[in-house]
Formats: sequence, C-alpha cells, structure tokens
Amino acid sequence: MRVVVNDIAASEGGAMSVLKDFYEEVREFGADHEWIFLLGDYYLEETPNIKVYVYPEIKKSWLKRLNFDFYFGKKIINEFNPDIYLSLQNTATLGVKATQIVYLHQCLPYQKERNFSLFKKEEYKYAIYQRYIGTIYNFLFRVTAANIIVQTKWMKSTLQSKLSNSIYQIYPNLIIENNKDFKLATKPIKFFYPAADLLYKNHEIIFEAVNKLVKKNVGDFKVYLTINKKEIKNEEFYCFLGNIPQEEVFSYYQNSVLLFPSYIETYGLPLKEAQFFGTPILASKTDFSKEVLTGYSKKKFFHKYSSDELSILMKELINKQEDYRLANQSNNEKKMIKSV
Repeated sequence: MRVVVNDIAASEGGAMSVLKDFYEEVREFGADHEWIFLLGDYYLEETPNIKVYVYPEIKKSWLKRLNFDFYFGKKIINEFNPDIYLSLQNTATLGVKATQIVYLHQCLPYQKERNFSLFKKEEYKYAIYQRYIGTIYNFLFRVTAANIIVQTKWMKSTLQSKLSNSIYQIYPNLIIENNKDFKLATKPIKFFYPAADLLYKNHEIIFEAVNKLVKKNVGDFKVYLTINKKEIKNEEFYCFLGNIPQEEVFSYYQNSVLLFPSYIETYGLPLKEAQFFGTPILASKTDFSKEVLTGYSKKKFFHKYSSDELSILMKELINKQEDYRLANQSNNEKKMIKSV
C-alpha cells in the first residue's frame, strides 16, 4: 500500500512534534508499506520505504497553502497514485483520488473558551482562525468526505455537531523513558509552566497570582517559565528559561508543581507528561484539562481568569512540606498509524 503524507506547513513547535512522532511510528510499524512525505524542508531521513519530497514555496504563506488545498495540490498528490492520502496539517485537499484522512490538531476554530476580537491587535490573528479558517476547514471536510482524526473526546463531540464525516479520536502516543518518582523540592518550592508566549497560554494570571502572594508576605517559592525575560513586578520570584529541550522539561516535572493556566489546547500535552512523574498539577478548568486529567489524583483546578483562586492553591502547596509521590503510569495509548 502506498501512503502520501502531507505536512508541508510543519516547521516548528507542535506541528513539528506531530510530524516527527508520526515518522517514528512509521519507521517502527510501517515497514510493509510505501510512504511518501511532502514537506517544506528535508526534516526527515529517507529509508528504503520512506521517501521525502520538498516544496518550500508552499509553506511561505496561508494563501499558497490554500491554493494547494483548493487547486494544484491534487495534481502533485495524484501523480504519486496513492492508496491513502494523509494530511497532518489540519486541512483536506480537493480532487485527491484516494481515501483521504486528516489529522486535525488545531482547535482554535472549535474552542468555546474565548471569543477573540478582530478589532484588537493582540487578538486579530486568533480571531481570523476562529471566524474564517474554521469555515475553510469545514468546507474542505464536507466536500472531500475526509476521515478525520482528533486527539480528544471534546474535539470529536464538537466536530460531530458540525459535520457528518467519519471522526476518530486517538490520544497522542507518549513515550517517556527512565521516568523517576516525583519528589517536591524543599523550600523554595518550584512552580513550572512549559508554554510559549502566546495570549491564550495565559501567563498574565501567573504574574497576578505571584503579586498577590508577595503582597501577603508569602515567599519561599520560585516560578520557572519557558519564555524570554519580561519586565514585571517581583522579578526575583521568577526564572525565565526561554526555550528548553524536552529532557530538561522532564527534569522539572520531577521536582516542581506544574502550572497550566492555558485555556485553549487540543490536548495540553504537559498535563499528560507530568502524570508520568506524579507531578502535582494546578490547571485551568476547561474541557481539555478535565479530560486529560481524568483519574489523576494530584490535580486541582482554578478558573482561567481568577488569579485569586490560583494564588490560594499556590499558597496551599507552598505551606505544605509534603513529599508528593505517585507510582509511574503505564503508557497504553493507541498509535495513530494503526488507524491509517
């Protein structure tokens, strides 16, 4: 069987993680099939049954990507004569003469946590996704009758209310080796939030919560953030790490409390990763966080806009001198390649 995989848009961040994780699954489980990857650069190593074709011009703008999905993409794809066409970049492609599968991991058009404004500079990009890009996604899904794979039950339920396509839910496959039991550091207690500096990642609520703790003379803690340094109050309570490798993220899970105030995620991968280490978690109460943290005992929720609630939960942990431990959790997640 020949499978064409389209991920031309992937270049960094979560999209690149999806691509590389799937590539590893193909290498491990896809030896009986022929795989053709359409990418924006040579990110993957070729093997006897895996070939890579690069189209750098297409990924340069949304307009070029739309032209690919609506017009000339079918010519490129059909020339490979695939049995299955798999898009890892959220969109279906018109005119493909093969069974079509889309891995949808962009939730902005489907979330209900926030209605972004077209008239606010910091929200404009998100409003475009929410109001217009989602309409394009749904149009392509309907016309192509593509099969859709999503990461969570809440996404599946939302899509089923809008589309008649076949929709499958598969949790991300996590592979975490050599994980150790969690041991909360003695004071100063560490709070850790691995997230990019985006509006909906909601760093502001952490800054507000810390200010309230300091005002109440609560000390002996430090907050570690994977963003560049900001000019904020009470800087001495922060460590701005910038972008750090996955191994370092895992090391923080082993002796810190995970803060997760983000309110827009398809899945919220750190919430799952931290569970492997038994990490205490303080998370905003959303559909995705409740789903991912189902059955996990070391969690507490706060309202996504309530710095008061977050500061209270942080204070409780700061005042506790407990050694939190949780047995390592097994990884029984289904692999996406098994559905292709």
